[in-house]
Amino acid sequence: MSDREILTNTTFLVILVCLFMGCPNSSAQRDTIQAGEALNFSSQLVSANGMFTLGFFSLGDFDRYLGIWYTNASIAYRVWVANRESPILGGNGNLTLDTNGTLKILVVGGNQFPLNSNNQSAHNSSATLDNSGNFVLTELNSDGSVKQVLWQSFDHPTNALLPGMKLGMNFRTGKSGKFPLG
Repeated sequence: MSDREILTNTTFLVILVCLFMGCPNSSAQRDTIQAGEALNFSSQLVSANGMFTLGFFSLGDFDRYLGIWYTNASIAYRVWVANRESPILGGNGNLTLDTNGTLKILVVGGNQFPLNSNNQSAHNSSATLDNSGNFVLTELNSDGSVKQVLWQSFDHPTNALLPGMKLGMNFRTGKSGKFPLG
């Protein structure tokens, strides 16, 4: 087989894989927000492997939510919803990570919905949508390594159980995982 035939066959296989499995978007996508940054209503975070997306979505004309879903699924199935009980009504919101390490949804008009409500200040923090679909808020050391996990969506499951989530009580930390059915 010639080099040209090998290149043609390889190109054809890559195109087939992209068609059937989905290719990562070539535009620069981010999976993390840093302290002091915001994710606006029309922006999204995409996990490094491209499997999960975090962003705002609407149900109907007025109810808006922050959630995580499979990026390339044919049906928009949300695996986690942050503000399930408190939709944003008729307005836009931003997901912000303030300089104190508080992750919250800010709604136009002044309302706030904090995701991590521990009164723990972390001036060097970031929030990342990881490859498992877990949205993780971490405090960072000065070299950028993780000092501690402050909050994670896997500790607050909503309507799906993903690999890595745990149900029940963590006796070491005292946290309980809840999984509302229905």
